[in-house]
Amino acid sequence: MFSVLPVLWLAAALLRAAESQGTTPLQRELSALQEQLKQAQEQNRQMMLRLQALQKRVDELEQSRTGPPPASPPAPAQPPGRELSMDDIFKEVGVKPPAPAAPAPSTVPSIAPEAAQPQTSDQITQSVGQYEGAKLPWFRALSNPSIGVVADVLAGFSDEAEAYDRRDRIDLRELELVAYGSIDPFAQLSGLISGAHDVSVEEGALTLTALPADLQLRGGKFFANVSRLNKTHTHDLPFVEQPLTMQNFLGSVEPMDGHAWWSAEPQFNTMGAELSWMVPTPFYWQWQLSAYNEFSDRSPGSFWEQYVGGPGVERSHRGLRDFTFHLGTKTFLELSPDHSLRLFANALIDAPTSDMRRLTESGGITYLWLPLDRGLYKRFEWTTEAFANQERFLHRIEDQHSWGLYSYIKQQWGRKFEGGLLGEWSAFRFDDAAGAWHAGAWLTYHLSERHLFRFQIDRFGIQDWLDSIALRTGFPAGDGDHWLFSIQWSAVLGSHEHTYE
Repeated sequence: MFSVLPVLWLAAALLRAAESQGTTPLQRELSALQEQLKQAQEQNRQMMLRLQALQKRVDELEQSRTGPPPASPPAPAQPPGRELSMDDIFKEVGVKPPAPAAPAPSTVPSIAPEAAQPQTSDQITQSVGQYEGAKLPWFRALSNPSIGVVADVLAGFSDEAEAYDRRDRIDLRELELVAYGSIDPFAQLSGLISGAHDVSVEEGALTLTALPADLQLRGGKFFANVSRLNKTHTHDLPFVEQPLTMQNFLGSVEPMDGHAWWSAEPQFNTMGAELSWMVPTPFYWQWQLSAYNEFSDRSPGSFWEQYVGGPGVERSHRGLRDFTFHLGTKTFLELSPDHSLRLFANALIDAPTSDMRRLTESGGITYLWLPLDRGLYKRFEWTTEAFANQERFLHRIEDQHSWGLYSYIKQQWGRKFEGGLLGEWSAFRFDDAAGAWHAGAWLTYHLSERHLFRFQIDRFGIQDWLDSIALRTGFPAGDGDHWLFSIQWSAVLGSHEHTYE
């Protein structure tokens, strides 16, 4: 007790010294803290009163319903050193702890094992909503498929002589209406109508997705899955147009109009059926067996008729030997979390038992670097694909054995910019002694995920092709060695499935 007095005397002396020096800010701060403490104490007192009143009301209601409560034994003394539990805290403030929430009643009726019965076909169709007036359809968007519109504008400027109307113009290259969705748990439907120039159905396909043994069947009209880029729509490509090599071996060459020039539909678009099988391996591996109506256009008035120098082939009926058959495989190998490889190979045989037999093989590799620690917009891709083509021409010209390849690299630097380089060489499908080459570079600017501008410059060297065409047809040859500068503007409205894998 006496040891505390000197401390108090010293504190009082310091306080008087502070007052004598006029330290009024310290006094004001102390007064403010005292006022806040009084307010907190008052709020705490009011809260305790409300809690007590609420507890009293609850006790009265319980007593009126169940009678007077039995006398509770005195609470045991709190052991020293033990931490307070939540029940101790509620008892300390005089509030009854809340009762645990009762489990929600189950809406699924329990079925005893002996009462379980196999479902009939009617019960199954009712449970998945496949009957008229189903209350709980299995898929909410059955009557609301995904619909989108794609516009692709292309401007091209070239130093090509006698380019006619193919260069130095702005063109609406694509205007597509796309719709796709699930029909039921077993099938999907997709359709694509193109209206840039002439309205036509480019794709209309049904796909069965729930076949046994990991099989899948697609049938209808579509871009055949026979190459790295053949399924990819033009506006989804990383560059402006499909490689020249791919157009040479998979595209349909357009007929000429008095001039020896070469232009082709860039992809193999056909009617047929594709059956794919996912091999049950630890890694991704798929095989595909397909049958298509027609691979090579040999109809009257076609480029084939103009070059070969004889009447085109007109079929009044079809047999198995008139179909095109395809066998393909592809696999995906993960080298590390950031590095992967895709390997693919395809073989197409057209009119296999006739003097128009055509065999086209292709194969390639894609290397992808996608660093997971740098987000979604940093990646590097390198793809190379080679083609070989052996073809008969009804003995009107010699059998041809041509080949070609293309290779490109693509670098994405961020959310907005990506660019790349493309190089290729190919022997002409109709004349394996005539070769052509092409090199290009591009830069893409993404305004958003669905809106982009692309700038590309290309150098073409296809003079040997045009000279071969002029020699066979007598048409004057055009300028096959030229530069081309392109500006592409693409936008997507609504739903859209990217076809570039």
